[in-house]
Amino acid sequence: MDKKMDKKKEINFNLNNFLLATAHVFDIYLDDLYNTNKLFLRKSAFLSIKIGEALGFEDEKLSDLCSLALAYNLGLYHNKDLDFNKFPFNNHENIQELLRIILLIDDLLKKFNFDDSNLNNKVTIKQYLENLIEFDEIHKEIMLAYLEDYVLWCDLKNENDMVYFIYASLSDFTKILKFEELLEFTKYFNTLLNDNSNIVELANRVCDYYEFEHKDKYVFMIAASLKDIGKIAIKKDIYYKKEKLNIDESEHIKEYPYYTKKVLNNIQGFNDISSLAQKVQERIDGYGYSFGLDAKNISFKDRILQIISVYDSLTQNKPFRKAMKKDEALEVLDELADDGYLDKTIINQLEDVL
Repeated sequence: MDKKMDKKKEINFNLNNFLLATAHVFDIYLDDLYNTNKLFLRKSAFLSIKIGEALGFEDEKLSDLCSLALAYNLGLYHNKDLDFNKFPFNNHENIQELLRIILLIDDLLKKFNFDDSNLNNKVTIKQYLENLIEFDEIHKEIMLAYLEDYVLWCDLKNENDMVYFIYASLSDFTKILKFEELLEFTKYFNTLLNDNSNIVELANRVCDYYEFEHKDKYVFMIAASLKDIGKIAIKKDIYYKKEKLNIDESEHIKEYPYYTKKVLNNIQGFNDISSLAQKVQERIDGYGYSFGLDAKNISFKDRILQIISVYDSLTQNKPFRKAMKKDEALEVLDELADDGYLDKTIINQLEDVL
């Protein structure tokens, strides 16, 4: 009999669902980085599953292969090596074997444009593949056979067809995770997005200060850990620019909460998490972004997350300034409250907590 989930302490979580959702932003970053393939991660998952099916992988192994394809390049944003033990795969013992497939597909996608189905491109890829010596011969033979498949080339140009194939090929390995377990994963995921953020610890402190119930506390901390996921869709040379941004660059950065919403709304069971995370740049005077919400649509928890997000940013080193000390950061928070950005009452309450 299946275990019954305690909704106050646990949540359903599907790793492939999570990673396919985050691919919305990481694919934008990888396209800008390599300029070879749009939908890079989804192409990687699609092609990897094709090879896994040809090899007769069982459902669990095929699911992990897809997850690994979607996760493999996530460390590139801050040039970090991934710790695959942090990911809730079905069976970690298979990872090294599966990596041999991922590395082959990754090599091809970084060198060739699989949106180009012209004969010359196909011949070039085939010749390159035939001359590779560092990859498994069986994997190469399977890939060479797929290069002759006209339908595959059409699917690779169509996001909906690839995603449909991915979901249709996989069995459902949704797990019941304790909120603490999910937070451990999203905390690690946050390290891939931010170099030196302290946001989860700040969230923990304010939740304890306000005596949030167990579920509310963990939903808040998970939202805090994922609030910056949309920034991956912003060109890195703009987001980390040392000089003052021009008008177009400033407008581009204002898009990131939209992408945060797009990612988190596509993860099953993340409605409350998404609702919090997407509002970190709203203002109680109605002039925030991306959605221009006014005070009545910004909840108490939204306001707390806005405040600790600003505080966390101010106390981090940035390309354009050094980290502020606590007193300096609190002074900036007070100024922002006076300007109608943040909630003054909550700032006063949290001065000794931050």
